[in-house]
Amino acid sequence: MLRLFGFALVVMAPFGYVRIRRILAERRALLAPDPSADGAGEGSSDGTAARAPRPGDVATVVAAIDRAGRQLAGGPSSSGDTTAASGHQLEVPRHLTIDGRPAPATMIDALLADAARRSGVRLTWLDDNARASGDADVRRVEITRTQ
Repeated sequence: MLRLFGFALVVMAPFGYVRIRRILAERRALLAPDPSADGAGEGSSDGTAARAPRPGDVATVVAAIDRAGRQLAGGPSSSGDTTAASGHQLEVPRHLTIDGRPAPATMIDALLADAARRSGVRLTWLDDNARASGDADVRRVEITRTQ
């Protein structure tokens, strides 16, 4: 029995090693603060390429909400910038995708609401009529700090 376990370990160990390295490389690529600093698009040493941000992807919008939340939490800058105190405006594409695949609007709204809650901000849709009717390709949202 012990001999069979050792044989299975010898056969499966290389697969496990490669798989764990791939997962860690993907995680590092996703958590990198600046995609241009980590060599995005060049690929990592084990053959996986880092994902480039897509403008219509929900992850890009969530990252923008997180950045706005960090800026708003910092307060107004010393240079007299009042946008940190008043809020930010963000243009959100109407048809967002998740990893390049279309997603239902209710799922997108839930993901954006969760991102706002985690960042400590409130989202106010500025063009609710266009949002409801589907006229505009881009929706504008104001991001303000929650009190």
